[in-house]
Parts: sequence; structure tokens; C-alpha cells
Amino acid sequence: MPIVFTTEHIPMYWLRDYNASKLRNDVVAGLIVLVLAIPQSVAYAHLAGLPPVCGLHGCILPPILYALTGTSMELSVGPVAILSILVGNAIREAKIESTASDPSAPLRYATTIGFYSGLFGLIITALGFGRLSSFINKTVISGFTAGAALTIMASQLATAFNVSPASGATTALTYLTTLGEALKTQTPSWITILGSILSTLFLLGIRWQKKIDIPAWFPSHLCLVSIAMATTYGFDLQGPTYQVMILGDMPSGMPQAELPEFGQIGTVWSSALLVTIVGFMEAYSSGVRIALKRGYTLQPNRELGGISFMNFVSSFFSTMPTTGSFSRTALNYDVGVSTQVSALVQASGMIFTVLVLNRYSVFYYLPKFVLAGIIIAAVSKLLDYHECTRFWHLDKTDFFVWCVAFVATVVLGVDIGLGVAIGVSLLSISYRTTLTRHGWQLINPTLLLFKFHGPIFFTNLNTFASSFASALHESQYLSFLDSPGGTRIGLHKCILDMSAVTDVDSQAAEALALCIVEPIKRTDCRIALYIADMQTETITRLIAAEFEQTCEQHGVAVSFFSTVADAIAASNLKITHYPIQ
Repeated sequence: MPIVFTTEHIPMYWLRDYNASKLRNDVVAGLIVLVLAIPQSVAYAHLAGLPPVCGLHGCILPPILYALTGTSMELSVGPVAILSILVGNAIREAKIESTASDPSAPLRYATTIGFYSGLFGLIITALGFGRLSSFINKTVISGFTAGAALTIMASQLATAFNVSPASGATTALTYLTTLGEALKTQTPSWITILGSILSTLFLLGIRWQKKIDIPAWFPSHLCLVSIAMATTYGFDLQGPTYQVMILGDMPSGMPQAELPEFGQIGTVWSSALLVTIVGFMEAYSSGVRIALKRGYTLQPNRELGGISFMNFVSSFFSTMPTTGSFSRTALNYDVGVSTQVSALVQASGMIFTVLVLNRYSVFYYLPKFVLAGIIIAAVSKLLDYHECTRFWHLDKTDFFVWCVAFVATVVLGVDIGLGVAIGVSLLSISYRTTLTRHGWQLINPTLLLFKFHGPIFFTNLNTFASSFASALHESQYLSFLDSPGGTRIGLHKCILDMSAVTDVDSQAAEALALCIVEPIKRTDCRIALYIADMQTETITRLIAAEFEQTCEQHGVAVSFFSTVADAIAASNLKITHYPIQ
């Protein structure tokens, strides 16, 4: 099939009808999202075990690159919680630590993950496999993200208690176990516990309250950060009396150009592949819902290419892996963004932050328990139990898939949990292909019409064979009963109505002939096979599999017709029953 290019294939195609009104919307949206991105990005860098400034750097180059290559108008890219926990787990599992002689070792490892993640994504894009994302259904993504959210919440409890647990935890259970061990030897701080709870409740309260009409642009995170820093400074919470951990100085300046560690592929490839899959799924699911609301569609393969290119290039500039953010994309849409110019505004604001605000240590007194509250409040959106109950009422199979994905992610970790979730998704698809329907009708004592609903794959080929054999057996019996004068004429022709067969894979195509001729041979009747309303691609596949030759070798003549009506007309028989529907 030839590739058809549209205007959407042109980088920044949305500039063709740009105007002052859209510019005003984009500037306002970019500044509002910037206010949210600053504390969130710092918190997500903390979650990944990286210097806080790395989160700010993740909101400079990636938004610019995505604006050049992406197709979503509203997607806001930067550090996100799930990728941060994946990168942080990879760093901890590899036992990469910052030392006096090599303080940037964790960041280099993270950028190496970003490099190979981008490279893998670009290869997948070049092969056109971005569309395979449709095999990972919403149920699996929902269960996985809920499990990841619970894991992320568990990882922040140590910060909330102001204790330092042993390193190495990567699952929700191990985070809780190491926290329990730490509490046996360390004294938690009631101030940080109370501060974390109040921070989380403040953000959740702003989101959930219904009595006051708070506009979407209200800077709740900025208010929280300002109050927390003023309180910490005013009451000297970081001093020896309370010993609250604070953010401290963040270095000013742009991210530095530095090559990733290319030789680490043997260590990082699995983490990089996970970042590729999770990053794309979060970005695509964030953007596609809003795109549908605004009347346009996203191209999965193009989106995968845009996200992968963004991480590939950013990895050469000391930038942690990034993707589209659920919360910041939703805010972007709520405040009326028009195009990705808002991303350029956000990146410009972040440049001002790292060059000017960091120079004057504006965030020096920000307590780390506030970062924990920000993270917990942000990921609480992903822990949506309503989805679970909805699947229970709609489809028990989907409910089971959701539970498996959730439990696997919580118990085995985010990385292994994703693999289990994808495997369950593919198994559920395979299982559903076996749940097909079929019907048959004896149109005339000598003419059988058989219809199969659904694709014919190797997974449900036995279902097709048994249902066809059963239809032949029962119709043969009825044919003898309906034969005039008890002559026992039997079946002479069989029409296969293939209008509801959406696809036939190669393995099924090779075995389909035998699945048809063997039951026919058992009838002891010479039956001609009429195949009607089959898709052209499927006919081509059957021809390549020598379907006709195999049937004729077993004494079954095959003819193809455009419609069932044409096949019935070719039979030259009087219709005595209505065809199946």
C-alpha cells in the first residue's frame, strides 16, 4: 500500500494558520503549566534519585524537540512519576551511587537509559510497529498504572517520616519492609509526617472540593511551595532542633553536553525498553483523549517517533528520560492551549528558572516532605478504584486482567509488572479470539449456508473446524429428512459466508482447507464449496497457501463469489428457508 502524506506529516504543521489569538492562548497556558512543572519536576528528579536540578533540565530541551516532531497540540512533556520510578529502580539495582570522585554517575546512567530508549523507539518507529500499541488494551494500562501509583506512594513514605531506609527497594512491599526496619533504629519526625499529610491534603482538597469555583489556572503548587518555604525559614525547621531535610542549593546553568555511556547497553537495555514502552503509552494515552475532544486524531507511529527522538537527542545534554504528563497535559487543555508554542513558552520560563532563580537560591528552603506530598497527590489520580469496579460490572475477563496487572506491579515491581501486564493483555486477546460465533441454515435440502463470525487465527482454528463439522453433520441429517419422497439426496453444495471474517492469519490459511474438506469427506457426499463475500487480502492469502489445490485434491470443487446472493443464484436451486443473519 503506498504511503499517503498529509499536512500532519510536516513538522510544526499547525503554524500554517497561526494568529495573535492563538499566541495569547499559548503564552498564558505555557506560563500556567510552568508554575506546575517547576515543583513537580524537582519532585520527580528526587523520586528518580537524581539531583533536583535534573528535573528542571528535563523541561527545557524535551518540550522544544517534541514541538518540532509531535502531533499533539496539547501534550506537555517533561519528567513524570512512572518513568522516574523506573529510572530510579534501574539506578538502585545497578548500585550506581554518587561519590565525591564521580558525583554525576547516576545522571550518566539515567541519560544512557534515555539514549537507548530513544534509539529503540526510533527503530520500532522505522519498522512501523507503533500501531502495535493497540494490543495493549486500556484494562492492562489501568491496572499497571494503579499498581505503579501505589509503588510510588510507598517509595515516598521514608521522606514523609524523615528516615533513611536501606537502599535496594524496588517494589511496594520492599519499600514498606525497609521503612519498617528503619523505624526500629531511627526516630521519625512528627513535623515531616504532619507536613506531608497537610501538603497532600491541600493539593487533593483543591482538586476535589466542589463548593468554591476555583479556576484551573490557580497556582496551588506555587502557593504550597511558598508557604512551606516561608514556614521552614521562619521557624528554622532545618536547624538542629527539628532537622527537617530541605532542598538546598540547586546549581544554576543550562544542562551540559555529555555523551551517554554507550558501552552500558548490556546493563540498561531492559530498563531502556521499559522506558520506551511506558513513556509512549503514557504520552499517547494523555494526548489521544484530548485530541478526540478537539476533533483530530493522533498518529501512534508518529507519536512514538516524536517521543523517541526527543529522548534520543536530550540524552546528549545530561537530561533524564521524559514523556508526556497526564496532569500537565490536562491543565494545558483546561486553560485553553492552542498549539505547541506553549511548550516553547514553558521551556523559556524554565531557562529563566535555572539561570536566574537558581542563582539566587529561591528554592533553598523547600522541605523535602513537600516534594513527597506533591508526588503522592499527583499519582493519586492514577490509583482509580472506580475503573476496577467498572470492569467488574462490564466484563469479568477485563476485571481479572486488571487485577493481575495491578497485583503483579505491586508485588513484583514496576518493571516486571509491566511485562506481566503486557503478557496478560496478549493472552486475553488470544482468549477472546476463541470466543467466536457461528450459524448455519439449510436453505434447500441440498444447499447449506454456513457463517462464521470473527477472525480465523491459529488460536481459534479448532473452534472453526469443530463448528463447521457440527453444522455439516446436523444439516446432513436434516437434508435426508427434508428430501422429497424420502429419496435421501443429501447435501450437494455448501456456501461459506465469510462477510464476518475480518482476517485469516498465515497459519490458519495453510490449515483451513483440511479443516473444511475432512468434515465434507465424512459426509460421504460430493459437495461443492462456494466461498462468498471474502476480503480480497484474505483470498490472496488463501491462494498463496494453495487452498484451492488442496481442496480439489480431496475432491472438493471451490468457487469464489462476491456476495452470498451470487452464490445462491449460481446454485440454481429453489430457496425454501431464509438465510442466516
